[in-house]
Formats: sequence, structure tokens, C-alpha cells
Amino acid sequence: MEKSIEVKKPLTRIEDVLKGNGNMIIDSTNKLSNSINNNTINNSNFIIDTIRLRVKNPQLSNKANVLLENKTNARTGESIDDETLYSIGGFDATGTTASYKSDKYYIFFKSNSAFVQFSLSKYIHGFHNAYCITQNEMEDAIDKLQAELCADGFQFDLWESLLSRVDLAIDIPTKYSFKSYDTIFDILRVKRSKKMKYDTSHYISSGGRWTINIYDKIKEMRSKKVNTSTLPNNLMRIEYRMMKADQCLKDFHYEKLIELHMNFNSIQHTLKSRLTSELFMHCASSFTQISTFNDELNWFDTNSSNKNWYQKFESYQAAKQILSNTKDFAVYKSMLCKHMTVQEANRKIHRLSSTLFTSGIGTSGSLVDLYTELFTHINS
Repeated sequence: MEKSIEVKKPLTRIEDVLKGNGNMIIDSTNKLSNSINNNTINNSNFIIDTIRLRVKNPQLSNKANVLLENKTNARTGESIDDETLYSIGGFDATGTTASYKSDKYYIFFKSNSAFVQFSLSKYIHGFHNAYCITQNEMEDAIDKLQAELCADGFQFDLWESLLSRVDLAIDIPTKYSFKSYDTIFDILRVKRSKKMKYDTSHYISSGGRWTINIYDKIKEMRSKKVNTSTLPNNLMRIEYRMMKADQCLKDFHYEKLIELHMNFNSIQHTLKSRLTSELFMHCASSFTQISTFNDELNWFDTNSSNKNWYQKFESYQAAKQILSNTKDFAVYKSMLCKHMTVQEANRKIHRLSSTLFTSGIGTSGSLVDLYTELFTHINS
């Protein structure tokens, strides 16, 4: 006789949703749901993308088709690191690793826990995550996912499961192309973190606890052959990913999925607060606007930490002259590369950009404007 568990939260409209009678329809071809027709980009909203949930003491029925693996010592043939992973049909299953993958979700088992991972936004809207979701859509999606899990033999209570990872995102329709903002992200100072750049994406990581990913959403969608005709020409995606359970608890101050749903209206505040504290710590009024030659000279004299401040000032004046005519760092870089290595040129441009940004002199007006555009949107 198969062992079953009691689901603490009654499933809402499960039968209707599974039969396609609800207003949220998700089919196997990953077409957009009916609810997408009423969605538009909301400048003050957010996206919940990947969620990973931890289910303790997972119970499975005999119809669950789990891939259970046992690693062995090649020399002795003995099993390595066997542990109880889950219970199936009332019996404990032991092994090294176990997993199950469907087209909607992925499960892996470890230390008598199941970790269920899925994209909430894609689960609702289909094969991309460009649209925001509502609290009701979240409830419908989790109810439907739980029903599908039960149908596949996984008797999990998702609502009482623990948050192990949550990815939040905000989309910003920008005035200019994504590349125009490269300098801003290159010079941002983020404490206790590592900054990386891959192609046109900017990654900021903090020891595996959280990451921030900034990229061109339109380019990403077009690379996947998604129709973007209804979206803005320039759309910047900023994702904040809580990669561990303790980071979820630190940011949300709770640990269960049901609590995330109950506190849905505060999620956007959490996202904006984290992005502001990590990326956009300055406000527009904090930038000093300098325009005269003497003010520029005094700024370098006051803010430089070594005796070579005048050499920095001369370098800045030369760069300013070039940029005033070309307005392109690439031209300045090509000129520098005639006299130094690419690495040295990049460092020089980075220092110059930082100076322009923090002082508000020369071409920094444009940098401050770009920064202010993003800052204002994040905090609107």
C-alpha cells in the first residue's frame, strides 16, 4: 500500500486548471498562456523567475520515475557516500545521487531532502520570462505544479517547503542601447563582491550567496527566436538571485513558500532595496557638478591621494579634448593602444571613467544622466 501525505493547504482550482478551464493555460508546446494577452511591461513591477524549494523527508509513490545512482570505489567496488535520499512506497531509498527532470521542473535529492527547481514566470507565461506576474497567478501556478508533481508520483507539500533559491528581476525600458550603459557598470563599486563581464552581460557575485546579472533582454530573447515586436526597443534586465537558503532568509525574513505568497506585495521593496544598496548607492544630488577650468584643477588637487595629481589632471585634459570631439571611448582607447598595452589602456580608461563619474566634470554629465535614469527607475 502506497504511503501518502496530508497536504496542509487545500489545492485551489486544481481540477479546473488541469482541464484547461482556468484563465491560466499552460500547454506542452510552451505557447504563451491566455493571460499573457493582458500583460504589458510595467515600469514599477518585477518578475519572479527561478525558484528552488527544499522538501524535507520527501515521500514518493511507486510510479515516480527517479534516476537513482550509486557511485562506487573503482578499486574496491564499495559504495561511496550512500545516504537516505527519499522514501518510496513506504521504504527508504539510499544512494549517492537521485534526480528527475520534466519539461516544467527539475528535482534532485540530497540528505533526505528533495530540491524542486522551476521558473515561475516561464511556468505561467510559456517559454520566456519577460512578463510580470500577479499574486493570483503565483497561487494558480504553484497549485498546478503541485498537482503535476503528485501525478508524477511526488507527494510534496510545496506551500510548506523551504525557500532554497529565489531569482527576482526588474526590466527597465532605457533611453539608449544597452551598450551605452557599459561604462556605468564598469565603474560601480560593489563591496565584498567580484565583478565579471561575459559578452554584453555584467555579473556581480558575492561568494555564491547572491549574484546580480545585468544584460540586454531584447538581445537575449531574439537569440531564442522570440517575437519582441510588442516590447520596447531597449530593455535592460537586472536580476538579483538569492542562491542559498540563508540569503533568502536574510532578505525576506521568512523561509517558507507560503510566506513568500502571503508577503507578495513586499517582494518588490526587497528587490529594490537590495539593488540600491549593492549597485545604486549614490543619488543624483551627491555628484559635484564642475564646469570651469579652475574648479577642475582644484578638484584634482583636493581629491588626488598622491603627489602626481597634476599628471592625472593633464591626462584628463587630453582625454577630455579627444572625447569632446569623438564622444567615444573606443577612439581614445585606440590612440592609447599605440603607446601602451591593451590592459594598460583599459585601466587608464577605467580610472578616467571613475573620475568623470564621481566628479561630474567634462563628459561626466552624460554618465551622471545615465546613472540617474537607472537609479530613478529602480527607486520609483
